Amino acid sequence: MISIIVCTYNRVELLEKTLESLLAMKEPAADYEILVVDNNSTDGTRDAVYSKISQERASLSYIRERNAGLHNVRHRGAIEARGDIICYQDDDQMVDKLWLEAVVETFNTTDADLVGGKILPVYEVEPPQWIKQFVGVTDQGVRMGQLGLIDLGNEIKRIDPSYVWGGNYSIRKDVLFECGGFHPDSMPSNLIKYRGDGETALSAAIKEKGYKAYYNPKACVYHYIPKERLTVEYFCKRMFCQGISDSFTQIRKDGNIQNPITLKIRDAYNKGMAYHHEQVLSDPELLKWILKKEYFKSENSSIEAQLKQFENCSAEERQSFYDENRNYYEFKERLIELGVPVKDIEIDINDFEMWRKMNPAMENSYKRLGDAFIEKLLEHYLTYTLLEIKVGDVFIDVAASGSPWADILSEKGIESYRLDLSYERGINGRDIGADASDTKLPDNFASVLTLHCAYECFMGDADRLFIKEAERILKNNGRFAIVPLYFDPIYLILTSPYCDQGEVIIDPGAKKVWRDDKYKAPFSRHYSPEVFVKRIYSKLNTMKGQLYFINNIAEIQQAYPDQKVYCYFVFVGRKNGVSNRSDTEKEASEELCAFRQNNLGYKNVPVPSRMGADHSDSRHIERVATIIPVYSREKTIEEL
Repeated sequence: MISIIVCTYNRVELLEKTLESLLAMKEPAADYEILVVDNNSTDGTRDAVYSKISQERASLSYIRERNAGLHNVRHRGAIEARGDIICYQDDDQMVDKLWLEAVVETFNTTDADLVGGKILPVYEVEPPQWIKQFVGVTDQGVRMGQLGLIDLGNEIKRIDPSYVWGGNYSIRKDVLFECGGFHPDSMPSNLIKYRGDGETALSAAIKEKGYKAYYNPKACVYHYIPKERLTVEYFCKRMFCQGISDSFTQIRKDGNIQNPITLKIRDAYNKGMAYHHEQVLSDPELLKWILKKEYFKSENSSIEAQLKQFENCSAEERQSFYDENRNYYEFKERLIELGVPVKDIEIDINDFEMWRKMNPAMENSYKRLGDAFIEKLLEHYLTYTLLEIKVGDVFIDVAASGSPWADILSEKGIESYRLDLSYERGINGRDIGADASDTKLPDNFASVLTLHCAYECFMGDADRLFIKEAERILKNNGRFAIVPLYFDPIYLILTSPYCDQGEVIIDPGAKKVWRDDKYKAPFSRHYSPEVFVKRIYSKLNTMKGQLYFINNIAEIQQAYPDQKVYCYFVFVGRKNGVSNRSDTEKEASEELCAFRQNNLGYKNVPVPSRMGADHSDSRHIERVATIIPVYSREKTIEEL
């Protein structure tokens, strides 16, 4: 007889799916029972199990184990089990229809004492790109311990017992008891110090005593991975628990108890590594510094000369002079006189706050910018809303090294990439390594391009070439947005005296102005309205351009008094001159409401004269995938 033991604690909704899969599987040529062992759940688990007991296809029992800890639940199930083979299942998994048949077949046709199989993910949302670094590859197969996933290929084979993991663990009952059972594993938070190494020591004892373990790929289970587990915070929590488990193993093995001071100092080293990598991702100049060929030649002399020039320059040669004297309404009128369509819009602060709550990863990523993080969030809010980014688009965030925006849009079901010079050349998962003015991407590749506080850094002819490149790689009716688009009364190139001026190109006709703020950026282009028309707007060819003027920046600044907000102008271009926004605010409001109803399922959400959009998406995207995140749907696990 086979005893299937399902260990559970306060996950009744997932447990019901587990039981449904067990009751729907193909029955093997052997009797079996299902025992649900509950570790004091308080969420209606008992009632849910009893409602299933009426289904008489299998013997289903409910057992309450009052002693906390997964090892207590596993052992209680083994003691109560009538079978001579015990199959352990977790309460957040679904078994394949052939799972039990494959387990029984392996025990009957081999000399197996322990049997495992695939544990594959069912992701609630598409996993982030950084998760790939945690995939381990050996001659046995691939695995990811942080999420409890393993795939050792498509053949039945003998394996090391350590490759049979607790989520899919089938063992002869007499071997389980002879080898001493499980060590402590998952524990409540108030008892976390009693955590141990679970099945690790049991598998080691099985190997030491000469018992044999086998892998059957058809003995497959699917592990549900909620979006909360696809976060840095969860992985840190999981690794903290793994540290406790490894400490448990080490102390039992050699009695060596390390000095906590040593471990804390090692932790400080890891934090230093993480800090430096974060700084490199956020500061292109730092990356250039690190990749210098040699440091023998001093740069102090040139920098000192530049600083001396800066100290002796006139007020009109400093950025602060223009910061204090800009008249954005004057710029708007000059642009209109030059024939550029400029539309006044307002940002609905309540709607923006809703968007912030729906995208916490953006908040966490840009908090490091201090008094500029609201500006950065507003830039993404504006492009998301004005471009009506939706499922079916192919989105590229341009000059976006380190930004999580492409990951967030991917979680909404939108095919998304981030493009940056700092990435390895070509398309690598979600990252595209390329020059934005010459991407090497295929024609008509994307439908949406966005540049957030990036376009002003395009030195030389890169700003003009980007417009030409955008026209090539955008699909028909594709669109791009630049935010903010910087204007000043005259054509300016801003540069920091702390940057090597030998690498800075000052455009003909532009005035060189020293930055005297805290940002040590080498190049920032501010158009005059006339130069913008001549250099950019007149070169749109088949593109149609539209400038948006945010006319309530003062109100936004008042709402966030400790922040700097300066996204007055947004420039949107649409390929083939097709604009899906009408010329009047009323029509724009009706069209945006229609977009919401058709794409997001919202009804009766008026948008009068203020700009806003809906940010929730009720579509539940469920993916059964291999352990390695599959960004190209055509790739199989064998190819990966």
